Amino acid sequence: MSRNKQLKNLSKNITRKSSNKEYTDKKPFYDKDNIVMEIIPIFFFIVMIIIVIVLYPVMPEKIPIHWNAAGVADNFGSKNIALFLMPGIYLFLLLLLIIFPAIDVYKDNVKKFYKYYIYFKIMFGGFFLALFIATLLPNFGYNINILILSTLF
Repeated sequence: MSRNKQLKNLSKNITRKSSNKEYTDKKPFYDKDNIVMEIIPIFFFIVMIIIVIVLYPVMPEKIPIHWNAAGVADNFGSKNIALFLMPGIYLFLLLLLIIFPAIDVYKDNVKKFYKYYIYFKIMFGGFFLALFIATLLPNFGYNINILILSTLF
């Protein structure tokens, strides 16, 4: 390689490093393959909303919202809190988990472990959905030990 080509390559590398951006690839973070996997946690949220719509009219006014160490309900709340709080928290956290990899600073790091990141999001969504269903089942006569559910995840 000639001296001029070496100097041009060196100046390009210096310019790239000085701009504080990584130039690995220009494709967007969420491509077709990633979008398919991202739909699963969103599906969990949609199931929660369907459950709220279906069960809201038949739920009692007071619903257990907290269980003690023995697995016995020790705090009750209105059906609005019980039905909307868990899906609301999950939606907020899901949006954070979707937006986080799109931030330029974290994008390359998340790409390195994206497989594990999406599995975490799917397990997280499954846990929230199972916990949401388990908190509603005692209102229909099913005794669910929340401690067992929490140890499964």
